[in-house]
Amino acid sequence: MRSYPVASVRWLEREGLRGAGHRLAHQDVVGGYLILRDGRNARVFIDDRVDMYPVEVTKDYVALLHAEPRALAVLDRRGIDVVLWQRSLPLATILRTSPAWRQVHRQGDWVVFRRV
Repeated sequence: MRSYPVASVRWLEREGLRGAGHRLAHQDVVGGYLILRDGRNARVFIDDRVDMYPVEVTKDYVALLHAEPRALAVLDRRGIDVVLWQRSLPLATILRTSPAWRQVHRQGDWVVFRRV
């Protein structure tokens, strides 16, 4: 379980950021963890079964994963207001420098951003 953001997911829950009033974007590995942990009740953006998602969702995930120029537009269009991401990946850098986002949590390799 060390490679999963267990503490960051707990923090999101304590802060009320995983509830129905929020839309969370995360990497596929996080989706797999949430499904493992919460079963059918897991609300995920994507998991490692990317072939099971509509093509547009997969394309949007790839845009986030590679921090493509349209990454911020993807978050806007999908109504994402919380992002849980590995801090070493380019999307974290983009969010850290964006005036529309604020880093609100950091635990190990993981960071949480919230829309301002």
